[in-house]
Amino acid sequence: GRAFFEVTKNPQKPFLVFTTRIVTRVLGTSFYVDTHARDGHEEVSVRTGRVQVSENKKSQEDNKPASSIIVTPNQKVVYEPENRLFETRLVEEPQPIPAENGPNTLPAPPPTPHLVYDQEKLGNIFRQLAEIYGIEIVVENPSINECSFTGDLSEEDLYTKLKSICLATRSSYQVSGTKILISGKGCD
Repeated sequence: GRAFFEVTKNPQKPFLVFTTRIVTRVLGTSFYVDTHARDGHEEVSVRTGRVQVSENKKSQEDNKPASSIIVTPNQKVVYEPENRLFETRLVEEPQPIPAENGPNTLPAPPPTPHLVYDQEKLGNIFRQLAEIYGIEIVVENPSINECSFTGDLSEEDLYTKLKSICLATRSSYQVSGTKILISGKGCD
């Protein structure tokens, strides 16, 4: 099954979610927990804040839990019980991260980012996207950062934004774990 939680941070009363194989310790956040009966995988995806995910000791015969993982916005962790491994990835549809309101309140919904560019350097655009989505963007060839882009990306999802930029600059991107890698020759 799938459940969504929205929890206000309270260090004196930690909020824990137990599933058959994992335990999610909430560090003030909103997140999803998915259990997949078909293959036994369990996953936690974070919308805001962060969570700590570890194996549920009660489900392990040897009582040696795998190390815990911290998951941040637009990331998910998938637990594979057959190998007792956690794998972190980006969520399928990354969303702009809301600003935090205060220590004991839930974040406000994020404003739609205004992303209209006129001959803007890609290095600046990638820094802005990394900040908006909380995702590390790695450029393999530094000369790509000097390429210019003109366009309106305000209403597009993250991956469409990246496709538009890469098409205009003859570069490409790929998702690798929790990072986005940009590659290409740079500009003429």
